[in-house]
Order: sequence, then structure tokens, then C-alpha cells
Amino acid sequence: MTSTKKHAKQEASGIKEEKPPSKESSSHKLLVPVALFLLAFIIRYATINGGLYHTDSVIGVTAAEATYATHEMHYMHGTGYPGEVIIYVVFYAIHRALTGASSAEFAANFASVVFGSLCIPAFYYFIKELFGDKKTAAYAALLLTFLPVQWAISTYAKSNGPSLFFMAAASTLALQAGKDKSWKKKAAIGLLIGGISVTRIDDLLYMAIVPLLYYRGRFPLALKQEGEIKRIRFTLPVGELIKDLGLLFLPALIIAFPLYYPFWSKVGLSYIQGISTENRWLGIYHEVTTPLSIHWLTISTTYLGYALALAGVYLLSKRDKYMTTVLAFWFLLVFDYQANLTSTTARRVAPAFYPLLALIAYAISNLPEYFRKQNPSWKWIPTAGALLLFIYLPVNQPFDPTITIPLLIALMVAAAIILPTTKSIVDLTQDTPSILTLIIITALFFNNTYPIEEFLHTYSGPK
Repeated sequence: MTSTKKHAKQEASGIKEEKPPSKESSSHKLLVPVALFLLAFIIRYATINGGLYHTDSVIGVTAAEATYATHEMHYMHGTGYPGEVIIYVVFYAIHRALTGASSAEFAANFASVVFGSLCIPAFYYFIKELFGDKKTAAYAALLLTFLPVQWAISTYAKSNGPSLFFMAAASTLALQAGKDKSWKKKAAIGLLIGGISVTRIDDLLYMAIVPLLYYRGRFPLALKQEGEIKRIRFTLPVGELIKDLGLLFLPALIIAFPLYYPFWSKVGLSYIQGISTENRWLGIYHEVTTPLSIHWLTISTTYLGYALALAGVYLLSKRDKYMTTVLAFWFLLVFDYQANLTSTTARRVAPAFYPLLALIAYAISNLPEYFRKQNPSWKWIPTAGALLLFIYLPVNQPFDPTITIPLLIALMVAAAIILPTTKSIVDLTQDTPSILTLIIITALFFNNTYPIEEFLHTYSGPK
């Protein structure tokens, strides 16, 4: 294949041309992910909850302390959440060994800070693998860093952070394994899905997304014309398909079965059925939960985020219709299910932000170039539009001048993180419209979250 044809094929798929391996040191490659983690960790640790904010947090800490003291597994309410308990026990054991602490309170909150921060570099690697672009990945990771709901759930003891981290890591591996067919990566994906199942079983709907990411560019089903009728046919050998899906999902049982069996064998199936009745799905639309969940989504996304997401759908569909469809399906599937549970809260819709932020970041990165191709002076249109939405359509609360100093500090650190992804001053100048748009939406995110205690009370709310 000639280089011209290869470039055209990559352009059509939405993946930027892969360059030969550079002599860039491993330490330099880790610079951006490590910086992203540190930024996320600092702002989350600075706003860590001083006690056990949520009822579920109290139950989790009690189970962790009992497990540590008796060396026997103690479960939480509902489905038991054994993964969450184990995470708290590990952090508590370390904290107790270092400080002699007699309570797992701080350790459980700190675990959420750590896993919420780890989500950021994990999401960076996913977007980098998805679009083949470090700058877009950095934009997406910074958006997630300041995303109100993700920031909030990373400051108090809850299972959302670990589950979201496992999800981002599995997504990255699914894209990589789809290309190199590594059985080790497939098995690792299964183990991560197992981690999701024991940490936050409600998030297992994500399993439907894994094969879609894995089979990118080679979907195993296709419509084929047979005479006058179109039939669905496999494009891959059935044996290969069974082997792939087995490796992707069966390892999850290695983690899930030994942790769930002792609990479920005691409480019985009727207990599990009772839980599903209390926490049932109300359907595609419900007059109470759907509008409420859209309101929560809007607080975190903002109207500017909605506009950029739609622009991302348009731009990505011109290059990669398959992945545009996957991201849209991922968002709609997860959001509609989580938004319409009888026990829905704002934190439940957090998994829907991964595909949404991917589209927003793609738009921020590519919109200026799209307009520049129409007219060189038009590259500033996205920034101007973002500024107008920032001024005239605030969400949640008017801009608070008291956050100016912490916001400026955060943005300066964010700018320093973006710099390593830019090769020259010329590139940096060309990226200025994108960076300014990123700053504007980040300011909106920051404003809608700060101060964290007030945000948690109004946005998630104790049960």
C-alpha cells in the first residue's frame, strides 16, 4: 500500500497517521499522565470530605472495619459491594500501619480521592488510543478533571471512582486488543469487568460497549444481499468470535464468583429480587426521573458542553461513522438506564460522561481547523461562541468572583500540562483557539462545583 493510500485510509477512519517510534524517553512519555494525576489529586484532596457524608459511606466503613478486625468478609447493603469493602480495607490497613488510626473513615474517603484521580490519566490513555492524538486526549482529561460530578464523587467514600477507573482502563485495552489481538489484554479486560461487578454492579451495562470498542473497524456482523433479501451474516469465523468473547468476559467470574457466592448463598435469591424491585428501571422516559436527571446532566455538561458535543458528533461522523455511532450509543444506553432508576441520583449518570467528553474534546480540538478551512479568520468562531454562552447562559449559579484565584492557579497548571503535547511555538499559536475554548468551559465546570460541600449537598444529596 502506498503512503498516499495509507494516509487516505487513516484520514477516512478518523485516526491520525501513526509515526515511527520516536526516541522520546519513557519518563517524558509519562510526563502528561503523571501531571494530570497530580492536578486531579491535589484539587480532590484539598476538598476531601471531613467525615462520612453519605449513608452508604457509613455502611461501607463499618463493613471495612469489621472485615479488618475479624479477617472475615463483611458485606454492605444491597448486593453487598464486596469490591468496595476490600478497597476500604486495603487503604485502612495502610493508614492504620502508618498512623495507628482506629477508624477507616479517612482511609475510605482517601480511597475515593485516589481512584477519582486515577480516572484522569486512564481516560487520557483511552482518548489517545481512540483518536490517536495527545492534544485531544489532554483536553478530554482536563475536562474530566474539573467535571463537577466526577470531582464531587471523588471527595467522599463511594464506589463510583473505582468503577469508573476500571471502565476507562478496560476501554483502552479493548481498543488496543482489537488491533494486536493480545490474549493477555483480553483477559485483563475480563478481570477489570470483574472489578466493576464487585465494586458497582449497576455499572455492568458497560459490558455491552466492550465488544463495540474491541471490534472497531471489523464488526463481526454485516447485512449481505442474498437474492432479493438482505440477511445478517457473520464476517468473522464463529469459532474466533466465541473465543474472543470468552476471553473478554469469562475472566470476570474469577473475581466475581468467590466474592459474591458466600454472600448470595446466605441471603438467597429472594433477597436479590427484592433489591431489583426497589431499584428498578422505570423505562425509557419517566415524568419525574428523566427531567431531573437531565437537569443534573446540564449542571455538569453546561449548555456550552452540549453545543460542543453536537459539533463533535458532526465532525467525527465525517471521519469515523462507526465510532461516532458507538459513542452516541454508549452515552444514550448508560444515561437512559441510570437516569430512570427508582433510586437515581446525580452520581449515577457519571459513566455517561466518558463518551460525552470524548465528543466535546474532539470538537474543541478540531472545530477551529474546520472553520479555518472555510476562511482563515473564522478559526476564532468557536472561541467567540463559547464566550457568548459563558456570559449569557450560566448553569447552576452566576460566576462566583471568590473562585478567581484557585481557578487561575488550576488553569495555569492545566496550560503547563498541554505544553508537552505541542511541538513548537507555531503549533501552540495554531492551537490557541482550542485552548481558549477549553479554558472557558473549564471555568464553567469549576464555577458549578465550587465550593465542593455546597455542590455535594445540592447535587447529589444525602439519602
